[in-house]
Amino acid sequence: MKKIAFIIPPTVELLDLAGPVQVFTEAKFYGFDIQLEFYSYSLNPVSTSGLGFGPLKSYKEAMLQPDDYIFVPGMDFDYINSISFGAEIEFFRWLKECSDKKVTLCSVCNGAFALGKAGLLKHTECTTHWRRVDQLKLQFPEAKILTDVLFIKSNNVYTSAGISAGIDLALAILEELKGPFFTHKVARGLVVYHRRSG
Repeated sequence: MKKIAFIIPPTVELLDLAGPVQVFTEAKFYGFDIQLEFYSYSLNPVSTSGLGFGPLKSYKEAMLQPDDYIFVPGMDFDYINSISFGAEIEFFRWLKECSDKKVTLCSVCNGAFALGKAGLLKHTECTTHWRRVDQLKLQFPEAKILTDVLFIKSNNVYTSAGISAGIDLALAILEELKGPFFTHKVARGLVVYHRRSG
């Protein structure tokens, strides 16, 4: 069974997480045999809205296989610039190891900074929230950053623009896995566009 592991960081943006989760939950309702799992590198992360999660399993407990997926949602940008985020070296190393094992890495919004810290944006087409494009360029100058897309796939790395674009990314992945007809049913169930322009 294919697994999709969601990493819930401190100060997670709720829609960055909830949007993709709901897409795949709806896909399960229509019969897609997938397993959603939730992990963190913080025992009890709290979202930017104040909603807490936990206690959650450590990402180190995830048993992922090639062709499974990891989603890293966006988080408060002050946290991304903090010493504590930069100190999560083991987590960034784990992301790189998963990528090397052919697990697909996906980021929503400024979750791209975590992929960058893991060395996954070098010479890679990617995107992020429009507010954070300049900072992403500054921190990861070897990344090929696109500013006019909702999401982009580069090898086994997907990145998406801000907030609701995580839904578009999840639908695109679902279409790759299950085809357009199935994905249209899921989008209709969610009352969202199957494909937005951009």
